[in-house]
Amino acid sequence: MMPPDSDLSIAPLHPQEKQRLEALAAYELFGTQPEAQFDEIVSLVAQICGSSSALLSLVGEDLLWFKSRYNYAAESGPRDGSFCSHAILHDDVMIVEDASLDERFNQNPLVTCPSTHVRFYAGAPLLTEDGLPLGVICAIDDQPKSMTPLQIQTLKVLANQVVAHMNLHRSVVRMQQINKNKDKFFAIIAHDLKAAFHGILGFSDVLDTDYDELADNTRREIASYLNESSHATYKFLENLLEWARLENGAMPYQPKPLQLASLVEATVAGLQFTAAQKNIHIELQLAPEIWVDGDRHMLNSLIHNLVGNAIKFTPEYGKIRIYHTVHHDKVMVSVEDNGMGMPPEQVQRLFNGDHNQSTRGTQGEKGTGLGLLLCQQFLQHHQGTLDVKSRVGHGSTFSFTIPLSTRVLPEATASLT
Repeated sequence: MMPPDSDLSIAPLHPQEKQRLEALAAYELFGTQPEAQFDEIVSLVAQICGSSSALLSLVGEDLLWFKSRYNYAAESGPRDGSFCSHAILHDDVMIVEDASLDERFNQNPLVTCPSTHVRFYAGAPLLTEDGLPLGVICAIDDQPKSMTPLQIQTLKVLANQVVAHMNLHRSVVRMQQINKNKDKFFAIIAHDLKAAFHGILGFSDVLDTDYDELADNTRREIASYLNESSHATYKFLENLLEWARLENGAMPYQPKPLQLASLVEATVAGLQFTAAQKNIHIELQLAPEIWVDGDRHMLNSLIHNLVGNAIKFTPEYGKIRIYHTVHHDKVMVSVEDNGMGMPPEQVQRLFNGDHNQSTRGTQGEKGTGLGLLLCQQFLQHHQGTLDVKSRVGHGSTFSFTIPLSTRVLPEATASLT
């Protein structure tokens, strides 16, 4: 029962609000413009319900976005106090025959304002396969109304059709992204493999034809180059294999609670030898009480790539700092170096997918463009983001966000307040 002083117009959050918002974000429809296939269904809703207006309303964290609207001027509205914020709490159609008599809505501006004068509302939730409501398809009128069983059933069927169209839209977006990623990877493969083997074959030919004439120091330089190129090419093939496994579904996303400090320490330990060769100091500033929900293998690869890049672009006797900050239910992990840095246009190219040109490190270390693309794909599985801040001559900071573990979230956040 609601407390006596509760505002009945404000609907409580959905019991699975976090998961609901994540599911909505995955469709990439919130904030987008109307589309014909949705407009046709919304128009049909108005006709079947005999209402003056109809909406396809997506319910965000603070805002309603009307993906499609029939005879309704506004493109969006506040979530608090809205009819739709109540409707997503129902598994069935929510019907308000006369809003002026309903204590949840009788003080709502849409009801009290003469220009809108809303009286009737009927909304069917748009439910995912997991039963999470993404929003509502609803009929609205300025006169009190009731609905027949056939109208109610038809509204539910049309809500299912909307979700089917949304699922199709999501599949198309995913396929487009997969094809886009494949195009990027193939461009990188063509460039990096050709460049690697061009150097290896060139120096192999020199050794094959002129070995006896070469000075000892020249032979050592060639051997060193071949060794470095072979290791770089092997790392490239490792990244390529990881990408192939990811694309083929052979690398399923398997999140579980992980202690952040231990995860990073174990990954960095495998890079300490490389850092020591350049006398680079790696400093970890990670609280032991922070736990995250993540896939261990993906996060290991993500951290390995970012720290490996920091070592590559940091000069001798440089410093790399790895630290975290907590933001609500997520943690941001930052890898900061005092290396070469990048100009703004190069940073922008990273996010435009232009990775075709591999940049050499401070000691001429080779690299591939696959690492960053893998990082971005791994973070997509974690509902995370990647951010880069850089200044030429001052260094770069790569930061990524991942969810705090819900099983230990209260303890983690309490320790930081």
